[in-house]
Amino acid sequence: MKKLVLALLLAGAATPALADPNLDALVKAYPAFIAGYDAKDLILKSGKRIPIADGIATKTAEQRLDNADINDMFAATYPLGASFPVPETFADDPGRARNAALFEAMYGDCKKGEVKMRAVAWLPKLRGGSVQVTTANGVADALEAVSKDLQELPEKFRPFMMPSAGTYNCRTIAGTERKSMHSYAAAIDLNVKFSDYWRFSGASKETQKVAYKNRMPPEIVAIFEKHGFIWGGKWYHYDTMHFEYRPEILAAGRAMRADGGGAEEVPAKPKAAADAAAPAPETPAATPGPQTPAAEAVTAAPAAATPTPAIAAPPTSPAVAPAAAAAEAPIALPDPLPKKLKKPPKPGTKAK
Repeated sequence: MKKLVLALLLAGAATPALADPNLDALVKAYPAFIAGYDAKDLILKSGKRIPIADGIATKTAEQRLDNADINDMFAATYPLGASFPVPETFADDPGRARNAALFEAMYGDCKKGEVKMRAVAWLPKLRGGSVQVTTANGVADALEAVSKDLQELPEKFRPFMMPSAGTYNCRTIAGTERKSMHSYAAAIDLNVKFSDYWRFSGASKETQKVAYKNRMPPEIVAIFEKHGFIWGGKWYHYDTMHFEYRPEILAAGRAMRADGGGAEEVPAKPKAAADAAAPAPETPAATPGPQTPAAEAVTAAPAAATPTPAIAAPPTSPAVAPAAAAAEAPIALPDPLPKKLKKPPKPGTKAK
């Protein structure tokens, strides 16, 4: 009897009377775990209900990060494509707010050994080793597709992509109690040596102003976004080495575009960014030694790639709908082929 009641509830939840494009994107992104939603709750296939809104009318940017409800995850719109406005406020962190109850229900509690992973070959043609990635929601398959596309890029892009700075690492974000996407094995950091991170600028608190910097080529970002990963370089608290699997955030961004379309094409020669970021190398630099760069470092760095021989307000209900207009005053990501390389910032602890 209980099973019948649950089945009826889930069936009703999957076809609610009213639609919310953000929640529709969420249901579509994670069909193995989310059955639907009603006016108050997101309903998982397990029968678990997660409140869509926590009843707090006004939240600061910090509160949205520390205690994100489902609505908070969509508070900032993720800008699609290679050209986007420089994030200007602490709240401009699209996708950085994560509802802990939802992500733990999908990926498991790493402290209890619940995260199920498999090895993914990282740039196998280039012998980039392997990384451990969650099998939930098809994340491992998605990163495998990213890897295959990235290795076909010209040689000049290789220094940014390898060695990987890591995927899985069971820990909380520095200075917080929030779990990183690395604790779910649903994120990857690229080569820290050619990346920029907001804490490297000298800021120690999320309420401090930082100047945007980036050296990550748009061609790399476009491939990740194509396969469902958002990029930390589109955050005010920028983290340009960081990519995490968040297809719902990309879908919500598309719905906010006037044409409802996908990611923009990468321009052949993007304009230099206003921040005059440090240049990147034309040829791969020597592989750096052990580092502690990546995501939310508190005690140890994320599990690095395994080396291989040789080359080193509450909503109502579903139906996806396009809307709104593109952001104003877009800028382009920097040219990936400058002539000189400045000494990279020393890796430090960081939080996403």
